[in-house]
Amino acid sequence: MNLPAQSMAPTAPQKKTNGCLIALAVVGILAVLTIGGCFLMGGFIVKEVSDAIDESNKETQDKIASLPSASPSSLSPTGDLAAKFGAMPENTDIQRENAEREIMGEIVQWTLKVQEVSKWGAYYRIQTLGSESVVGTFVSIYPQSNEESSYIESLKTGDTLEVKGYISGITMRDGDLDPAVDIDPAILVK
Repeated sequence: MNLPAQSMAPTAPQKKTNGCLIALAVVGILAVLTIGGCFLMGGFIVKEVSDAIDESNKETQDKIASLPSASPSSLSPTGDLAAKFGAMPENTDIQRENAEREIMGEIVQWTLKVQEVSKWGAYYRIQTLGSESVVGTFVSIYPQSNEESSYIESLKTGDTLEVKGYISGITMRDGDLDPAVDIDPAILVK
């Protein structure tokens, strides 16, 4: 029996390009879909954030509009509040946290001494002087006129300011009034 002679020369393996091309196409399509999905989700997120900011701004404007006619509570920056949140309080953190929850949302009308004034976008942030007998505050005043802005920008350390605002929390043992309005009759818009 004679067997056909086989060549001993090595043969080059055949390249399979179909599988590589398919894998490359699948990866490309997935990359395009992923990038498109990111842009689409980014648009949804931006819209949600924008809507939330608009709602927050509307809520702030509604609060500001209601402040001039709102009746303030009897809370004072002296006395019990100063004892809990002043420079040398005897209360513990948990007692201050409980007291903060009790006063949140209260409308107060206080006369305070200015320590610092800074502008934060559309409003002014005024830090007032605190002591053992007076709780310091951070007051966010949203000016309602150019005259009010000029008045706020003219304030100096130690000047007295009368404000009405919502207690929105406590920061570094100082009360936050946000939003608040300056109730100086010389600058109020009638």
